[in-house]
Amino acid sequence: MTAKEKVLYALKTHPGEYVSGEELAGQLGVTRAAVWKAIRSLSGEGCRIEAVRNRGYRLMGESDRISEAGVRAFLGMEDCTVRVLEQTDSTNLEARRLLMEREISRGLIAANTQSGGRGRYGSSFYSPADTGIYMTLILRVERRIEEFLTVTAATAVALSRVIERVSQEKPQIKWMNDIWIEDKKAAGILTDAISSFESGMLEYLIIGIGINVTTSEFPDEIAKSAASLRSVSVSRNELIAQIAREVFSLAAHPADREILDEYRRRSMILGREITWEQDGRVYAGRACGITDQGCLEVECGGRREILHAGAVHIRPQKMTKYEGEAKR
Repeated sequence: MTAKEKVLYALKTHPGEYVSGEELAGQLGVTRAAVWKAIRSLSGEGCRIEAVRNRGYRLMGESDRISEAGVRAFLGMEDCTVRVLEQTDSTNLEARRLLMEREISRGLIAANTQSGGRGRYGSSFYSPADTGIYMTLILRVERRIEEFLTVTAATAVALSRVIERVSQEKPQIKWMNDIWIEDKKAAGILTDAISSFESGMLEYLIIGIGINVTTSEFPDEIAKSAASLRSVSVSRNELIAQIAREVFSLAAHPADREILDEYRRRSMILGREITWEQDGRVYAGRACGITDQGCLEVECGGRREILHAGAVHIRPQKMTKYEGEAKR
């Protein structure tokens, strides 16, 4: 950690207490001038730090502004490249630009707002400033391309676990990559990959995550289907760090049976009537299983099929007369 990150972490571990500059310098192995410089930089990033002569520094009611120092204070990963931006077009695109600059083992990119956040199939992801989390994790891997879906499943499990830890919510997973709370979407995952055509192996995974944390107003087109986390016990900086640690941990072994079993338990569509689109036609059937590869098993017209990708929709009860039929 940098001196700034060490100072912030030290203040966070002494909530409500004054810590002298001399004590901070001694604990962290830096000069008092370095402590003063770090305090000044943190204050410029939005941290509310009170300075009192002969008493020292105290971290006051923390602002929810995200910063690199704030994320690193909770992350605890020296080998993780971290970038925190006020605004970007897309954190996934920012991740690709970072990988064009240099090779890394793992990385974390977060932004306070996105101007071009993406969802599935090129759709936009609403990314207002100050109320959400928009982040991308980069993981260098040597894994078969066929394992791609299991990484998205592991990320969904990791995100659900963290949401449960920091809130009163009971998240469910809508195959393949959405997190829902009380029948509304609160978070989404967009996983990209960089692969080698020669070896047929994945080289990098780029895992985009968007969460509505305190967002209260949505565009008309999603207002009825979007939700936010109603009460979160940690700052956005800590939430970003918790998500990163959990995802990195589970993504190391995404095909682990315990992870897939938890994914199945958290599924909101298994056993329910759904519709999906394939080859320009809309089909209806029942979601009956999730394979060990993360694919969705559906029952349609007396036969079973495997869906590797695509959007599915839960069917209202009144549509049951169309079961197993294709609609043009």
